[in-house]
Formats: sequence, structure tokens, C-alpha cells
Amino acid sequence: QVVVTDDYEQIPGNRERRTEEISPVKAPVQGSDTGSNPVLTRESQPIEQAPVQEVSTYTAPAATSQGYGHSSTPPHPAVSGWSNGPSLPTTPPEPGAPYRFLGKNARHIAIVVFSPNEAYLPDDQLQLLTKMLDACKLNLGDVAIINQATQVVHFTHLGDQLQSQKVLLFGVQPEQIGLPMNFPGYKEQEYAGCTYLLANPLGDMNQPNEEGKALKGKLWGCLKKMFNI
Repeated sequence: QVVVTDDYEQIPGNRERRTEEISPVKAPVQGSDTGSNPVLTRESQPIEQAPVQEVSTYTAPAATSQGYGHSSTPPHPAVSGWSNGPSLPTTPPEPGAPYRFLGKNARHIAIVVFSPNEAYLPDDQLQLLTKMLDACKLNLGDVAIINQATQVVHFTHLGDQLQSQKVLLFGVQPEQIGLPMNFPGYKEQEYAGCTYLLANPLGDMNQPNEEGKALKGKLWGCLKKMFNI
């Protein structure tokens, strides 16, 4: 129903324009007084707005150098970045294709990294890792470098396929390889016959500043203990 004001007849020629400007009167609510409707103009007609529906968002927690970072941000700016992969269930998925890795795994040492733009690691980070291994009297033939950015890595498959006895996690949280526990960074953790060590991404350690130097120092202290140097 369209209602016009009582001055309509005094404005000839404007009927169409005026009826377009006037809002329709709402139908009365059932059971209410159905008497005469008040005259509503543009000024008196209330404007109803549909409620705005809030959309909740979720931001993945940032990892820190101390392990799980569910409530804080990284103390060191990430160059290569921590893994953004999902947490995996403790029960392993169905066995898939054999892991692709760099090295020969002669000493059953798995090194899990996260490098989305490389097959394994950028050259500068691989060079840093090689120097660290050399300091531990190891080389690439002794280890298996696995890129978690290109394949799903689960701790049970590391044991089944590679017989891993030691696992170094660079920028990859324990839950992202299915481990059912939290443990801090730069501290050895034993589980199911394997020793795990969590550390910052190699890109963080390769920074030419005091922070990069400090992270390398923390890792070196752990490696000396892990490999009895």
C-alpha cells in the first residue's frame, strides 16, 4: 500500500515522483489494532537495517624458538619461516610413496626442514647445515634431509622407512609430524627409541646479525651433547 501526504492535490504533475519517494506502510501485526494507518512520509518512516553478521576468523599460532607458540609471537624475525603445515594425528596415515630426501642416511639421522620454494634447501642454508655437520664429524652421506613443504612427514614413517635414530626439526613443530607431545626448543627429547631436537629454521640462524649468531650458538651446544663431541 502506498500513502501520499494530504498536500498531494496542491502539487499537480508530481504524483509519480512523490509516490516513489514515500515508503510503503508495513502490514499490521496479526492480532493488533487494524484501525486507520497513520500517514507516513519520508521523514517519519523509520529506516530498518539488517543486523550485521559477525564472521569469526582464525589465525594460526606463531611458532617460537622455545617450541610451541600458541600464545606468543616469534622472538626472532623468520627469514625462511616456520612451517605452516597442519598438525598430524598420532596414528600415522596410510603408507604412501617412499620419502624423497637429500643424502644417503648412513647414520640414520633425519633432518626435517620447511622450504616451500626449494627442492630441499636454499644454497646458503645448505652450506650452513653442511658446516654444522662437518663440525659434528658428519657429512651429507650420513643424514637424510626431508622437506616437509613438499611431502607429509610422520614420525612413524621416519622410523619405518629410514630407521631414524635422531631427528632434527628445523622450523617444524613436533605436532606437525604427529608427535603426541610438546617439548621446548634446543632440548633433546626422547620418544619411542628416537631422539628429537627442535630448533629455529636455518634461515633464522643464517642472519648476519647477533640474533643469528646467538641461535647458531644455542644449536651448537645441543649438537655437541647429541653427538658426544
